[in-house]
Parts: sequence; C-alpha cells; structure tokens
Amino acid sequence: MWAPTQAVTAARQAAAETAEARSVRRRSGARQRERREDRFREELRSAIIRYLDFAAEHAHVMAQIADEASGRAAEVGSGRIGRAGALTLAEKAELAARAHIRHRFTDYHADLDALPFDALLADDDAGYRNARAKAHAAVDDFLAMHRRVDRSAG
Repeated sequence: MWAPTQAVTAARQAAAETAEARSVRRRSGARQRERREDRFREELRSAIIRYLDFAAEHAHVMAQIADEASGRAAEVGSGRIGRAGALTLAEKAELAARAHIRHRFTDYHADLDALPFDALLADDDAGYRNARAKAHAAVDDFLAMHRRVDRSAG
C-alpha cells in the first residue's frame, strides 16, 4: 500500500504515543492492584490476630502465624480461602489460621503419610477422616494452650 510519507510518519507517531499511554495505564493499574492486595493482606493479618487472641507470652507465635497464614491465604489466583468471595473476613481469618496451625503445628502430615497407599486409593476414606479429626482436635488444643485465659476481656 502506498501512502504519503507525512501520513506514514504521523501514523507511526500516533501509534507510539498510544503505546506509551497504554504502558503508563498498565503500570498505574499494577500499582493500584498491588496497594489493594497489600491492604487486603494487612486486613486479613489483623483479622487473624483478632481470631487467635493469644496471651502476651505467645505474641511472637501469633505474629508468625498471622504473617504466614495471611500471605499464603491471600495469594492472588491461588484458590485459597483468603480469595473466597462468599466468606466474611472473620471467616477467612479463622479458616486460614486453623489451616496454618494444622499444617505447621500438628502431626497432620505425618498421620497422612502413615496411611497405607492403597487406603488412599480406596473409596473408604476413614483413615483420612480420622487424621483430619485428630488434626482438628490438635488445632483446638493448640489454640486453647496459647490463647488468653479470659477472652471476654478483650
């Protein structure tokens, strides 16, 4: 296709300006998304701390759980509990904290690893359900051991 040099030059200039404007908008949008995600992670972290309500002597463990659980649960595109839209922030915080405690502070993985391989393939998931129930109880015990004695005061 033939076109006057001036028209081609003008079209190239307009295309370059459009590309630059799109690039600026993309960078701005990325910064806004990052700020929004940082805000959400901090809100989830605070909600986890409220849920845990540990005694002062366990504040370091509470902070560790809140930091790690909020970071993991809130990963964009992860499908994890922090991304679930149908739950309240308090529900997300409870589930994220309990899952983190289950995976980091109980024998849950060892109990699963102890199950015979063919039991994992069978339709009967009693072994898994037992391991999960044991872990649930262990999380409850962990929370009871670390929480403030009088939770109604806070």
